[in-house]
Amino acid sequence: MKPKANSFTIKKLLRRLWGKADRQIRRLTGIKDMGDGKSSVWRIATRRYRGKDWTLPGGSVLRHGDQYLELHINNERLLTLLDENMPIERTSIIAMREVLNGLPILAELITSNKNFINIDVLLGITLLHRGLGRIGFKVVDMKPGLFRTVTSWYERWLLAVFHQGGFRNLKSYRYKLTPKYVVITRQDLMRRFPDTCAREKPPYETAKG
Repeated sequence: MKPKANSFTIKKLLRRLWGKADRQIRRLTGIKDMGDGKSSVWRIATRRYRGKDWTLPGGSVLRHGDQYLELHINNERLLTLLDENMPIERTSIIAMREVLNGLPILAELITSNKNFINIDVLLGITLLHRGLGRIGFKVVDMKPGLFRTVTSWYERWLLAVFHQGGFRNLKSYRYKLTPKYVVITRQDLMRRFPDTCAREKPPYETAKG
């Protein structure tokens, strides 16, 4: 039992250290929690696209200089929903459920808050992309290269630290864990949640940085 206890202690320490570093990184890069930071899976940041024009699945084009909404997963929120022996497959299902539950909030945000009036594309990177295509996202491969390699290492490390089963469960996962872009457009959100988008509401309090 001692090695397991030591492993748990090390992981707990890593989470604590990463939590402190992550708060500073988010503060410096403008990544903010949705709402109170505890009840939503989303963290967001407004960005300017700096690459070449990118034709997305469905025909939308993200052009150089366009604003887009960068999506991040709130790992602390996700951690509260997992248990130690949960397989990665189950983790993916829970993450997909949280993403689905959070989509109406995003739909309301970009239609009721003037700060997001120019946002037409919402974009994130994740290892847990299986099934997201069924709930409105387009899943897009990342080009091979240094960025994908570093992103893959980083995402795997985060998943191992925040997932109770750690690297043991990652090694047993039957699919290759490869990071991919997940994209959803304003148009697709409006089509999926027409009632939410049609209601006029005061600006949604997006974040507590």
